[in-house]
Formats: sequence, structure tokens, C-alpha cells
Amino acid sequence: MKRLLKLFLMLVFSLVFLVACGEKTKEENKPEGAEKKTLTISWNQDIGFLNPHAYLPDQFVTQGMVYEGLVNYGENGEILPSLAESWEISEDGKTYTFHLRKGVKFSDGSDFNAENVKKNFDSIFLSKERHSWFGLTEHISSYKVVDEYTFEFVLDEAYTPTLYDLAMIRPIRFLADAGFPDDGDTYKGIKASIGTGPWILKEHKKDEYAIFEKNPNYWGEKPLLDEVVIKIIPDAETRALQFEAGELDMIYGNGLISYDTFKSYQADPKYKTAISEPMSTRY
Repeated sequence: MKRLLKLFLMLVFSLVFLVACGEKTKEENKPEGAEKKTLTISWNQDIGFLNPHAYLPDQFVTQGMVYEGLVNYGENGEILPSLAESWEISEDGKTYTFHLRKGVKFSDGSDFNAENVKKNFDSIFLSKERHSWFGLTEHISSYKVVDEYTFEFVLDEAYTPTLYDLAMIRPIRFLADAGFPDDGDTYKGIKASIGTGPWILKEHKKDEYAIFEKNPNYWGEKPLLDEVVIKIIPDAETRALQFEAGELDMIYGNGLISYDTFKSYQADPKYKTAISEPMSTRY
């Protein structure tokens, strides 16, 4: 699953089509500069509420498009800076001090800083029991703002996976202040999905479609795509027919079409197909 997610995010960020692309994309048939660069795909279920601190029905791929963490995974599983550009770990392995990236803006233009990090931590810990599966929240005993761009938390004991847990798509991701409900408890819902990530939710009609546009305030490398459209099509046969008709640019994900349909695309030179390598064992 992590590998599939990585393939999709690479697509979204860099306009590289790796999975089941049609004979000609819409871009190849357009005059240069005529229209925005749009990728249209399909899922079998709605994207959810795009709440960074919640789980189903929120979908982690779209959460990862809108929200970011302090750190991120690299191509080979290494930990890389993200909203934190550097950090220190105390000798006893219990105190983590993060130096936040300056100049980062949320998609509404507001500033990302240590006070916002604390606000998000406060909300996450209001519903700590809901995150009991997540090891890090069970080990954080205290946290505080050190200064405008420095945030620190202390663990009850050294916990080796700390940075890896922080790199996960949920729940420790950051919502702008304007997105918080009045009582500060995001697990009950949010006012708006405002993140620091490269994408903004432009339009959403539940169980029909979602449209994402690139974030003009994004601090990192800008996406080459202008827009990503996710059509919600529960039926696999309907999805395949729309793909063959050119209404979808790509079919991405596990179980979205039948194995026989996938094999037929493999055998047809009009289409490009790929199967990700297994990245984990589940039991």
C-alpha cells in the first residue's frame, strides 16, 4: 500500500504517468497553453471530510495531498525534513526539539508556526484514546512552544519509531487555525480543509467527484499539474468503460478493475500498465 501511495503522489507531483495510461492523454491533443493540465482518475468511494486528525471515511491519499507533517519519508524509507527543517534528540532519547521551516503559508495565506503546531497537538490529544493504535501519542508526556519557530515534546521513555510515526499521513498533520471548530476538537469535524500541502480542495460533491487545484502558496516544489479530478465510480466495469472512452487518464489502486480487465490492458499496446512491488507483510 505504501508503494502504491508513493506511485500516486509521484504522479500528482510530477506529471509522470506510471499506471494504465491511455493511448493519448488529453494534454497531447491540446494546443500549447490552451488549457490547464488536468489529471482525471477514479476511486470507488468518496474522499471523506479531509480532516487531518481523523480516519475513515477520510482517505489518506487525499489527506496527504492537502496536509503535511514535520518530517516525511524519502524514496528509500529514510526520514527527510518537511515542515521541520531540522531537529535535535536529547542523549536519553526522550526530548525532541524541532526547528520549523520559516515562511511556510497555509493555503489561506496564514502563517505556519509553533503556536499552530501546539494547537494541532492540543486537538489530537483531546481524542488521544482514538489514536491508541498510534504508538507516539501513547509516549508523548508533554509538549510546548519554545519560540515562534521551535517546538518541543518530551516522551515518557525513548521510543525508536518517533520520527517514522511523525512521517505517517495521519494523525499528526497540521490544519490552519481557520479550519478549527470553535471548541478546538477537530475529531468532531473541521470548518475547512486548509493545509500547507501542494494541493487545495477546490470543489467536492459527495459520492460524485472531488477537484483539487495546486496551492499557489506552497513552499516546496510546485506540482506540474494544475488540477486533479477524482471521479467516484463504485462499479469496476463502469470505471473501465470510462477509461477506455478517454474520460479517465489513469486507473490507480488495488481492486479498482478486475484482474481480467487489467490483463487485457497489459496485452493492448494502447495502454501502459505497472504493478508495484510489495513493500510490507500483513498478518
